[in-house]
Amino acid sequence: MAKEEIDASRLLQYLNDMNAPMTKRDMAKAFGLKGSERIMLKDAIRDLMDQGKIKKTAQKTYVTAGEDHLPAVAVFKIVEAT
Repeated sequence: MAKEEIDASRLLQYLNDMNAPMTKRDMAKAFGLKGSERIMLKDAIRDLMDQGKIKKTAQKTYVTAGEDHLPAVAVFKIVEAT
């Protein structure tokens, strides 16, 4: 991809198309962003995380937060055992 403007919807589409965990560096490289242009990327990532559409993994990569992704930790309350 050539250098271009990036917003949350384009970033989400890119992550869906790639279907693999991506680092900020990988995404910036794919969109041709350098230096201060990466601020757009960081803002788009923050917007998508706030909306719950993507999540950050323990390896500091980003993935879409689809139904097939399970949380690393879950809390359950057992009310009755038989």
